[in-house]
Amino acid sequence: MANMKITIIGGGSAYCPVFLSAFIEQAHTFDGCQLVLMDTDAHNLDIIYRLGKQMVEADGANIDVLKTLDRREAIDGADFVVTTYRPGRFQARALDEKIPLKYDIIGQETIGPGGFFMAFRSVHVVKELIKEIEEFAPSAILLNYTNPTNIVTEAILHHSQINTLGLCDQSQGDKRRLAHALEMDLSRLHYEACGLNHATWSTKFTIDDQDGMPIILERTPQLLKKPDISLPVKRMLQLAQWFERIPNRYWQYYYYHDEVVEEARNAKYSRAEEIILELPVYFEHYEEESRKPFPNVVKMRGGSKAFGDFAVELIKAIVEDTNEVFILNVPNQSAIPGFDDDRVVEVPCTVNREGARPIQQPPLPHKVLGPIKMLAEYQALTAQAVWEGDREDAIRALVANPLVLTINKAQHLVEEMISAHAAYLPERLIK
Repeated sequence: MANMKITIIGGGSAYCPVFLSAFIEQAHTFDGCQLVLMDTDAHNLDIIYRLGKQMVEADGANIDVLKTLDRREAIDGADFVVTTYRPGRFQARALDEKIPLKYDIIGQETIGPGGFFMAFRSVHVVKELIKEIEEFAPSAILLNYTNPTNIVTEAILHHSQINTLGLCDQSQGDKRRLAHALEMDLSRLHYEACGLNHATWSTKFTIDDQDGMPIILERTPQLLKKPDISLPVKRMLQLAQWFERIPNRYWQYYYYHDEVVEEARNAKYSRAEEIILELPVYFEHYEEESRKPFPNVVKMRGGSKAFGDFAVELIKAIVEDTNEVFILNVPNQSAIPGFDDDRVVEVPCTVNREGARPIQQPPLPHKVLGPIKMLAEYQALTAQAVWEGDREDAIRALVANPLVLTINKAQHLVEEMISAHAAYLPERLIK
């Protein structure tokens, strides 16, 4: 697919250098392509653009890095559009994290009330973006990395014919964390999971091609005593003992909710506030390296290239028609028994030039199914509310979240967050 155009909406993000690095490493696949960076922040966009140009030149890759503040220009004629934007930036996320704590509910970017209002802000932008793709690049494949990816992707797929895949590299992240805890090379582990985004359970976990669960169960008591293993990973191991399969790390927010609320209350900074303090360091590094003939980007937002590698490997699999398997967010199409066919689920998919086809999964056991089913109904209600619902629809959707479940809390949270985020929300919600 020579001379393809790949557009990144959110190209001024601190995450973007991992995309750039991954494209350069796969330069043979992307020979002659245009990589268009689009953002609303001209200053950060310029830093990332200059860094990208210098990285490409230093490597000798035949990739044309471009920048623009005009979203339509960025989209026009694109073969792939990658969304990785954040309306309200991390200041809005900080509010998402802090406001729910007032109601004894964890504040987080993708789950509970925080994820709920992130979805409203994200979809408010994506509705216009979809119109522009339909007009200027109707054959493009949209790769949605914008959070919460399951709700955003579900909203898009219920209201557009654009070929859309929801991305999240959480499964790979959990695999890396387990490998670190077990002190094993990553290549020895094979991990597959299904469910909803940030709400999956393993369907296959092997170590050296053998069932890995007995090893996990045998070693967990010892691993729980190790000071170099993080508390979220220890909770993963404890849940694996309870349910005899590997949980997504985000299940801690449900099964250990009281503990994580208390930890959040006692923390000096919320996660968003920590990131706000870290971001200038990243951009200073990017700025410095952009002025060198051979940039050496050693500080990347996220701590590794996995975020960029995942998206680039996915595009490569589509372009090269490889039939490689990726865990993606797509319509269920009967892949997971017991879920509606049009519900967006996170499931292993076969990827080729046609897109992604979900692979049939075994039924999830009843002992883990209840919370996922609740989240699936919440996700459907929220996707509809964020696309066209009013304030009452928002309250009905939020009360369906298993972390909320009371009308009084849902009403107060919706009112307070509408006030906090009014600048980034649709008018129909503010009236």
